Amino acid sequence: MQKILVVDGYNVIHAWPNLREYMKLAGLAAARDQLLRSVHDYAAGAGYFAIVVFDAHHGHKQRASVEHLKGMDVVYTGSGETADHYIERVADELDGMNCELYVVTADRLEQSIVLGRGGVRVSPRELLEDISLELKARKNKRQRNAASIAERVSPDILKALEELRRQKGVD
Repeated sequence: MQKILVVDGYNVIHAWPNLREYMKLAGLAAARDQLLRSVHDYAAGAGYFAIVVFDAHHGHKQRASVEHLKGMDVVYTGSGETADHYIERVADELDGMNCELYVVTADRLEQSIVLGRGGVRVSPRELLEDISLELKARKNKRQRNAASIAERVSPDILKALEELRRQKGVD
């Protein structure tokens, strides 16, 4: 069963303290790019197809557009359409299909609508925590997979290195 993660982009940017501060320093476009990187990496590792939706009223685009990336779509709604309306439409289209829908928004009304349409609501804080846990799990996996030098070299080389160490008087 496919898992689909739909993220209300600007809602999350304003909800995450790190992105809010980054937006003040580097601008909205930079915060948007950082969110996209975070969601893309998380979704790839957690097995989601991600859709990140940005409202038109925050940008200058009059027409809707979709950027298709590997494992993620980035949607910019057209003028007159909110991210909420787009998310509701996606929830309607996916209702009854063989998939699990997870929607990330801090908007309580939108969360209720998503729940009513069979989706799972995820708060921005919960997504941030999930991303942190996923990163820690990946780091631990890399550390477990990183073998010590003694595990990667042949016994003959280890023996030669030990003899050199003893000759030099190194502990």
